[in-house]
Amino acid sequence: MDDMKLISNYFPFMREEQVTNIRKLVSNAEDFGDFISSLVDEVMEGRNDLLAFALRCCWISGDIKKTMQLASRYQQRVTMMPWYIHVLFYIGKIPGEVAIEKIRMSLQMIDEDWIRFEGKILSTLIQGVMKSHDTFDVISELSRRTDSEERYRLFRPMIVYSRGTAFFSRHELQKARENFLISVELADDIGDLFTKAASLNMLSFSTKGVNETLEILNRARDTFSKIANTLFVGIMENNIGFNKVAIGKYDEAIEHYHRAMELNKEVGNITFNPFLNIAVLYGNIGQIEKAKEYARKALEVSKKKDPEHPAPIIEMARALILSENLDEAYKYLETGGELAFKSGDDKELCRYYLVRGMWEMARGEHTSAVSTLKRGLRIADNRGEIYYILQLLLQLAGAEILVYSNQQDTKFTAAASIALSRLEQLSREQEFSALSAQILLLKSEIDVLHDDKEEARNKLEKALNLCHEEGMSVLESKIKDRLKEVDEKKSRKSLIERFKSLIRQIAIPFGEPKKTPFTIMGCIVILQSAGLEVYSKFIDPEIISDPSLIAGLISAVSNFTKEIRRDATGNLQSIIHQDIAVLLEHGTHVTCALLVDHDTYEARVLERRFLENFEEMFAESLVDFEDGAIQPLDASPIFHSIVMQRKLDR
Repeated sequence: MDDMKLISNYFPFMREEQVTNIRKLVSNAEDFGDFISSLVDEVMEGRNDLLAFALRCCWISGDIKKTMQLASRYQQRVTMMPWYIHVLFYIGKIPGEVAIEKIRMSLQMIDEDWIRFEGKILSTLIQGVMKSHDTFDVISELSRRTDSEERYRLFRPMIVYSRGTAFFSRHELQKARENFLISVELADDIGDLFTKAASLNMLSFSTKGVNETLEILNRARDTFSKIANTLFVGIMENNIGFNKVAIGKYDEAIEHYHRAMELNKEVGNITFNPFLNIAVLYGNIGQIEKAKEYARKALEVSKKKDPEHPAPIIEMARALILSENLDEAYKYLETGGELAFKSGDDKELCRYYLVRGMWEMARGEHTSAVSTLKRGLRIADNRGEIYYILQLLLQLAGAEILVYSNQQDTKFTAAASIALSRLEQLSREQEFSALSAQILLLKSEIDVLHDDKEEARNKLEKALNLCHEEGMSVLESKIKDRLKEVDEKKSRKSLIERFKSLIRQIAIPFGEPKKTPFTIMGCIVILQSAGLEVYSKFIDPEIISDPSLIAGLISAVSNFTKEIRRDATGNLQSIIHQDIAVLLEHGTHVTCALLVDHDTYEARVLERRFLENFEEMFAESLVDFEDGAIQPLDASPIFHSIVMQRKLDR
């Protein structure tokens, strides 16, 4: 073996005869995987004084099969070991609260101090995911031990990694990134390849672009390979696939998904999720038979392991919708929908409403589809399910265009444009460059529908530059072809058919959401008919202390409301007043101006919810306002609940 540090760092905690035996195994091993096999064989044959170390090595290598093999031989001792409990948590066999309690109880029965110490670290990893309030106190306590005793310094990289995951769970991405970088450096210094790879994986979620993400994921995958961690190599392949989708390299993404499935099979971690990923992606790129094939494979896996899970059933419905088998699709859709409602899982409800909306669109029930998709979008917004927010906004834009095609009413192209603009904003925040380019392509199609070909060309040129910068050659070629056709005369029907076709070809990437932080500074509500202020609330001390700034903000919003009472262009309207971002959302009677330091999708969701509740609560009063009978409005309770506490449920 080239690198002994993963093993030799633990020698200070072992007896001389244990070290001698391990050195012998190392000298005969070709690599870390070979060493673990020999170590497990030795323990299975009766060398039980090495059981704890063998379990730890299996945990490092992600070898669930060998972990369970040891459990079958030494059941009582293994089940109280922290690494075994953490594995059960990781594969979803026990919830986090149970895992933490089991580790806490087990540590009271373990004599070896180093096992208790690492057990506490594993407990903080779970606590961090669950956002437990005392996580950082425990981490600080563990850090003090590593500073005071030389041999415990080998745990420092994992402790810093644990702190990073806790920050990540709280969406404090900059602090998380700083800790992951430190963890990588510390792990490099002591040869802790597992923690280095784990930190690189988490670091990939807080990068500044897809290319950097892919570079880090490749480093993580290669490092996991060195310690024979097939389980995590498979996860890295899956994550690389997600990011290949984000830059429009769909064929490469499918290759990575296939490798992930092969590796999952190798370690006995067969789940239906990779099959669903490929099914959806094949559907997006127009290979419908392949989409159905992998949706069926997902169903087969699910029937054996999780027959009550709605996801494979609903995704089977999606594949059938794409192949225009609507009657058969309906059967799967209703069965999956019942399970989704039964489970109460918001993510699965989002999936159901998405596919239900697609089914209604395919049947020509476009107005009903708009309503269905909006129900799903509300749930997705409330839960922050980025993937489903993107999917639902995309389908919503398509449904609203189809309503327009039937009713020939321009307000529906405006509604579609708004959906696309919200999609564009979120795509930009999540750094999904391929999606951003394709949204510009869709928006250019709406410009052509409005006979604004110059603006269509501007958007296509912008998309072209983005493709060139990110090296997205396939999309670049597609957009170049569209640029050549902008001036061609096309019927409204053919333009709408092309818009529908483009929507079917867009693949939404999966992945952990990236949060853009923002600070709420205040709110102004203006009556559209008269430009009158009907409610205002200011939070920022600098605004409160400056009457002229308040007057200027109210005046600016009032004037803007008089000029643009509806967002007819689809642009997310905002104005900047003395470095304050004023986000404008138009209701039936009033325009809401939310004052923030950054324009983000999340801020706009809060504003829309506040506006909906405001107009619902004050429906009669707003009519009185328009009739000239002014009554004071106090919206502070709903502003505080929805905006300040950021509670989206109505």
